[in-house]
Amino acid sequence: LGLSRLVGGWLEETTKQRGEKAEHHAQMVAEVVSAVKAIKYGGWEEQFESRILTSKEEELVLTRRCGRLLASLNVCANPTVDLISFVVVSLHVLAMGVPLTPSTLAAYWVLLALLHGKIFEFP
Repeated sequence: LGLSRLVGGWLEETTKQRGEKAEHHAQMVAEVVSAVKAIKYGGWEEQFESRILTSKEEELVLTRRCGRLLASLNVCANPTVDLISFVVVSLHVLAMGVPLTPSTLAAYWVLLALLHGKIFEFP
């Protein structure tokens, strides 16, 4: 229970930081879109492109951290089935080098929910 609270606290803080980064990124994109003519006229495309890409990468780092924390919290709350899912996700991300995207994480959560629903019906 203590580990669940600790990981839950980390998840809450990371989610807050990710939200701030996402808001900053959206604001920056809106500013750029509204000032496209001035940017093109001044030849500032590269400067703004790098700022936007950097902002998005910071947001994605926190999104991936949220995914890892959710997987860890999952293991803390229900050790048997969720430990298996944690190992599968870890192998997918760490061993195979595949980034954990929101769509991949959602697919894992759906499959895990199906597994939870059927695990007690197996002979």
